Amino acid sequence: MSEAASRRLFLAELVVAAPAFALLASGALLGGGTALWYIGQILVSIIASGFRRSGGEAVALPVIAVAAICIAGLVGLVLFVWLSWRFWRNGRRGLHAERRLFGMGLLNGGPPLVFVLVAAMSSISRVGSDRLGVIALSAVLLILVPIAHLWLELRSQAAPSPTDG
Repeated sequence: MSEAASRRLFLAELVVAAPAFALLASGALLGGGTALWYIGQILVSIIASGFRRSGGEAVALPVIAVAAICIAGLVGLVLFVWLSWRFWRNGRRGLHAERRLFGMGLLNGGPPLVFVLVAAMSSISRVGSDRLGVIALSAVLLILVPIAHLWLELRSQAAPSPTDG
């Protein structure tokens, strides 16, 4: 496939997947913000009690984990947007110049996607046809299409050689 056709296909994939990106980004912002607010409340209660244990700090570790997953998802999303922009503006050459960022994006965005995928599958299997679970599962699967497209573009044979000037 020519590079111009590949770019147009990628743009169409992004347009179709835009609601899924918006859904997962807003979920990460809401979840991460709520988790960080809760961590702040725990710290304030610990300080206000004169650093005596109140029992609420046992919940802090799972909340910190949720906040970390949300922040990692947002970092992965920002890296994906940057790589998409590079591919759209500069083609394969621009994408190959940012090869390391793709790996970083997968390392940051992969665990949150797996987390949402497992939560959605668990919700669907427990309830039957839980609408929220189906929406989350559809969003994750829809996001994988443009990510796979970028990965295939990185693996393409038309990669610039080191001797190209």
